[in-house]
Amino acid sequence: MKTAIIGYPYIGKNREWKKMIEDFLQKNVTEKEFYLHMRELQCNHIAKQQIAGLDVLTMGDFTY
Repeated sequence: MKTAIIGYPYIGKNREWKKMIEDFLQKNVTEKEFYLHMRELQCNHIAKQQIAGLDVLTMGDFTY
């Protein structure tokens, strides 16, 4: 049997996604910093799913 989850909470453990969106909209971070941080957050989510041993990873539901 394969394991999977339907969706993954992309907002982050400490609401990192929301905070970065707010910082970007308030011009507290550059566009490059914004994209780098969001990509890092997305990669962390994928890594957590891999570490958990899921067979099918949630992809394509990360938005910003």
